[in-house]
Amino acid sequence: MGKIKSMNITFGYSCNNNCIHCLIGEDERNRVRDRTTEEVKKEILKAKELDVEQIIFIGGEVTIRKDYFELLEFASKNGMKVHLETNGRMFAIDSFARKTFEIMPDLDIAMSFHHPKKEIQDRITRAKGSFNQSVKGIKNMKKYGLKHLTVIP
Repeated sequence: MGKIKSMNITFGYSCNNNCIHCLIGEDERNRVRDRTTEEVKKEILKAKELDVEQIIFIGGEVTIRKDYFELLEFASKNGMKVHLETNGRMFAIDSFARKTFEIMPDLDIAMSFHHPKKEIQDRITRAKGSFNQSVKGIKNMKKYGLKHLTVIP
């Protein structure tokens, strides 16, 4: 049997956007609790035990969690390569972007970006300023060493 290429680790549904097309409705986000730090760590260790090549951090929005850095560091210390699914907004904070790439310099990112016009992007996400934050986030990620970014419309 060959090596397992990737494994999703779903953190929960909490998000700093409220996209009009999101499959996870607001009721679902409010009803289902996010996984605890320990639950996510167990999934990371399971992936390590299964010799998975890459784990996928997926939410909601993983980067808004208080334990985001702790979990990223835990994955790194356990030799796991991480692919992060994000809307990129938290990366608009310079220190957040810097710390992320200090912990995981080879972090692979897929970022949701729905429209090239600011007004439309903000309407789609129902989060005023999301366009500007995401653009600044991309710039900060590049500044701190981002090597590969996939944009998801």
